[in-house]
Amino acid sequence: MTPRLVLAGLAPLVALSASPLAAKTYTFRAVLGGTAGPTLTNSPAGGRATVRVDTSSRRVSIEADVSGIAPDQLSKAWIAKPIGPVTLNDCRGPDDCDAAIGAPSGASYRATRGGFQLAARNLDFAAQVKAMNAPLDFEGLVNGLRAGRIVVVVHTERFADGEISGRTRED
Repeated sequence: MTPRLVLAGLAPLVALSASPLAAKTYTFRAVLGGTAGPTLTNSPAGGRATVRVDTSSRRVSIEADVSGIAPDQLSKAWIAKPIGPVTLNDCRGPDDCDAAIGAPSGASYRATRGGFQLAARNLDFAAQVKAMNAPLDFEGLVNGLRAGRIVVVVHTERFADGEISGRTRED
């Protein structure tokens, strides 16, 4: 076998190994509260969130069930931003967090008896990051989620930087 044929046979394997993320849908969960960084508010509000990431389409879904915070208490400043009042933040340290993407306000938020539910599905990661001018790339998001560095944050009028939050854990 000539060296040229050997190299030609290896090319597809090299291309596959160069791909940083295999096509997969990852699921992460977070318990939301006001007693852990970055939201040390002691808020009695709480909830649960699920984040799904499709590495093939580079789409992200954020679902949450929050109690103790009504939709009209969500931060109007964050509602006005393209990413909305529930965000995924890249937290490299206790006081070193950047909002990367979030769930835009609108029909994906629904009032419940004691709070609200969120069902923001198939968000375009690239469009979200561009709208926020966030430094996080897609691989950084997935790796951050897998490492528990990504935090779900709920921004309210009372606590614009976040009333409750929770670190993601892989399912």
